[in-house]
Amino acid sequence: MFFEPEFSSLSFFMPGERKIRLYFDLILACLLWGSQHPFLRRLSLELPPVLLNATRFGIALLCILPFALRYATAMSFRDKLLSAFYGLFGIGLFGMLAVEGVRLAGAVHLSLFVNVHPVLSACLAPLLIREKFLPEKVWASLIGLFGVALIMTDGFQVFSFSDSTFAGDCFLLVGALVFSVYTIYGKAIVRRAGGLGFTAYSMLGGTTALCLGASLVTGFAPFAELSSAHWAELLYVAVFTVAIAWWLWFRAIGGLGVSTASIFVFITPVSGVLFSALFFGEQVRPWTWAGGALVLTALFVSVWRDLLKFLKAA
Repeated sequence: MFFEPEFSSLSFFMPGERKIRLYFDLILACLLWGSQHPFLRRLSLELPPVLLNATRFGIALLCILPFALRYATAMSFRDKLLSAFYGLFGIGLFGMLAVEGVRLAGAVHLSLFVNVHPVLSACLAPLLIREKFLPEKVWASLIGLFGVALIMTDGFQVFSFSDSTFAGDCFLLVGALVFSVYTIYGKAIVRRAGGLGFTAYSMLGGTTALCLGASLVTGFAPFAELSSAHWAELLYVAVFTVAIAWWLWFRAIGGLGVSTASIFVFITPVSGVLFSALFFGEQVRPWTWAGGALVLTALFVSVWRDLLKFLKAA
């Protein structure tokens, strides 16, 4: 699956339609991210958040780096260094900010502020890398964000801003900004060297930062308490929702652009709720369906131009 030049998981039955294939790969990445939520909730009871992040990215790095060394041979040393540098911030610093933010403001605030980054990306990509500005991308990101907010807050019944959460909200907002800038500047490297190389070497930088943070904050003693079931869950999260999903995500950014790809992130919380209901019996509330409808509306607003071109060509 990691072969480059860019290979699509759907290329065997959709030859020649590269952009459509990238959309499908992007959806798959977001569905994989959604599937990790119930596992991360359970694992967070056993491992401190910083150590959990360091572990899942560390295992993912061990999986993806050998493929990058084998198949991303055309990647320049400069691009490798830049990727690792971007990863220090986009993975390492973002992870630290998210941990501190959720400690001060709570998980609901984390879920909301993490999904601010598509709005930031739609506004910043034209300024930072001269990506074409399309107003519908901004509108789509705002619609999708409102839909996610409905889901995460159960219709704004379990969410409020207050002085007690202000510091945490600031950490989370800065984290969303850091992640947006990471994906925006990563696009240029992905287009030069492929999504595999950028994903692997940015994970190398980010994992280094996370492991350093974990060693200073918590140490590695909690590993001794993990059962074989916990390690199995960690392996699933690391291999499928980090290594594979992040590669698919960055490959899509290279082909579709930051503004378009970021909007698909709104699929993640919807799929997370549905995945938890399907496999773990959790209740799906009415606001989930309302928010999901808004997310679908956001996706349509974002891709209608490409969809129209595809239909005309067909």
